[in-house]
Amino acid sequence: MTKSAYRFRPVQEWKSAMMNLPSFFELMRSIFGNIKTPYNKQKLMDDLVVFLSRDDIRKTISSYIDHEDCRIIAAAALLGDPPPDELEDFLRGQNPATLRGSIMNLEERLILFRYIDETQTRRIGLNPVIEPVLDPIAAETGILFPCEDADNKTAENVLYADDRFLGALIAFLSGDEDFFKADGIRKKVQDQAKKLFPEMDLEKAAGALKSLGLFYPDGEKFIPDNRKMAKFAEVTPAERREYWAAGFYLNMNEKDSGLLRNQPQHIADIMHKFCCSLDPAKRYPETTLKRLIKLLEPDGNRNYWNPAGKINAAIFLNALEEAKILAKCGVAENAQTAEKNGNEWRQYIPPAVQTGGPVIAMDSAFTFVLYPGISFRDIMKLAVFSGVRDNAPYNFEITRNSAVRAFDLGLNSKDMTKTLSEFSGNPPDESLVWTLGDWELRYNAVSLHEGLLLNLAEDRQYLAETEPVASMISRKLAPGLFLLSGTKSRAEAALIKAGVDIIAKPNPEQREQNGQATVNQNRYQYFNRIGNAFPPLADSCDVLPNAVMEEKNSPEETKNHFRGYLEKLRMGKHEKDELQARIERRVILTETQLEKAAFKYQKLEAKLLDYAGKIAIVKQAIADGSALEVTLPTLPEEGEQEEKNVTTGIPAALEKKGGENVLVLKPVGKNMEDAGDVIRIPLGKISLLRMIKQSIFSQKKL
Repeated sequence: MTKSAYRFRPVQEWKSAMMNLPSFFELMRSIFGNIKTPYNKQKLMDDLVVFLSRDDIRKTISSYIDHEDCRIIAAAALLGDPPPDELEDFLRGQNPATLRGSIMNLEERLILFRYIDETQTRRIGLNPVIEPVLDPIAAETGILFPCEDADNKTAENVLYADDRFLGALIAFLSGDEDFFKADGIRKKVQDQAKKLFPEMDLEKAAGALKSLGLFYPDGEKFIPDNRKMAKFAEVTPAERREYWAAGFYLNMNEKDSGLLRNQPQHIADIMHKFCCSLDPAKRYPETTLKRLIKLLEPDGNRNYWNPAGKINAAIFLNALEEAKILAKCGVAENAQTAEKNGNEWRQYIPPAVQTGGPVIAMDSAFTFVLYPGISFRDIMKLAVFSGVRDNAPYNFEITRNSAVRAFDLGLNSKDMTKTLSEFSGNPPDESLVWTLGDWELRYNAVSLHEGLLLNLAEDRQYLAETEPVASMISRKLAPGLFLLSGTKSRAEAALIKAGVDIIAKPNPEQREQNGQATVNQNRYQYFNRIGNAFPPLADSCDVLPNAVMEEKNSPEETKNHFRGYLEKLRMGKHEKDELQARIERRVILTETQLEKAAFKYQKLEAKLLDYAGKIAIVKQAIADGSALEVTLPTLPEEGEQEEKNVTTGIPAALEKKGGENVLVLKPVGKNMEDAGDVIRIPLGKISLLRMIKQSIFSQKKL
């Protein structure tokens, strides 16, 4: 049997939490019947520990545990004793009042308990006294992450999710044409992108690359940052896609963009852990994916990349879809599944496997095709002296402009033909060799230079031959005029080392930057390799926890046993109704609790014409601060079944209007505390009114 990693709190801490309950003695009476005076809390708790340690009691507790109980217990263990609102938020996917009612029922059954930790945070933990019952359930976290076997057709239909696509896109965006106009991306560029990459949103893609710092706008141009691009090429194909998705997240989540220099690294790290937890052979409902996202949210220092420490799950999933890491693959089969697991299902698309051997095929002297599996680094080498053709994204062409661009970066014609020969496995065409050589001769004949110039008087030209000045000279432009590589400060240090003590450094006006930060400003850290993966979920997708559900009675069988025993007892209707309600709430663990029960009758639900019961429930809920679940019948359309309109809310008052009692209710949304505008419902129209009891750990006495 699998043992969980959950750490149960000390038994003494559980005892302390129980003894501080406002309803402590009422709880003890429900377990032991009438208790003797004078009351001794410590003695009663010792008796309770003995009671819960009995094999027959633990067997009954186990038999009562159903699928929903397992989900809540496993979630409380997985989250490590979370605050109540965090547990409810993690399990969101059904009626919030029903979920809260289930959690409170587990507290009433002494399976969960609430305590206050060292930071004064209220948390929900598992009862350490019944650890042998709960630990196998805590180990079965797969129940929280349902999934199904996937259809391979989904992966086949994703047209771009690899290095070849990213490389082709960046090569296209690095072209020579103007990219922007006054109101955004030029229509000519948009039309060409639509033809080359029909499933891509160019504006989102460009925004993602800008958010990663790989491109920056400069007037009408969209300029690649070659230093960052080189670092981007160093990470693995899977990590590169995850950075790409992080760029989409940053671009779509503008309110959090640009907060910290290393923000893309942190988001990509979460993307990486998320992707490593998914099996490409499975498909996952939205609820599973959102729970995994919550599990990966930063813990501890919540401010290290996002002020709230929260991930926007909808944008996170959307970003992964835009990056073609996740693909939608169908919807839930029925309404019940849709409510529980989310309507959309998604499948993880793994990165393409890189192949050995030739990575391009020359289809003419000046054009070539990228093979699937080519690496991003190889595409970047090719894109230096070639560009995407108009007709297909993976067809590249060497033109005069692309060759000149490569010459500007320091490549020569031999470098280009050598790369083509290595990547294709064949010698280059003679006409290509001749043409590149001719373009190179014409390039060297007329030059315009921009950069750091060193001007040496005739009697000081010997300095050009000294080290380290000589190592910085990239070209001699004229006698005494040299073009230097590197920075001005480095050149100054080299001259001082060569013995120069006075150096002229004219300070011309800086170029206008169009309101942008300087090009060389490194807004983010360069791309780093991503950390350890999150444990995969592939082995934890059981529909029910096998360790819990095998070889035990079902909850209904255990209830039937106690129902039959109750029928044999002689007592009044009100007493039997109260005990019947306790059986239904699964708090009866032994026949003795039925025989020696202490009664404090509390009506929890009323139906149809039971006006007196409805009034009593509303008044009790107002007094306790409990929520109400109100069911109103709706008239079905012809041929359809009758549906139920269920509203959950906090009762504010019970009004009298024209001889009719009217419930004033504040409906609640996703969070029980988020009450909306009040509504008024005549009690006579309510088909079922149910009170959702407060937690036994509430500070207000029940």
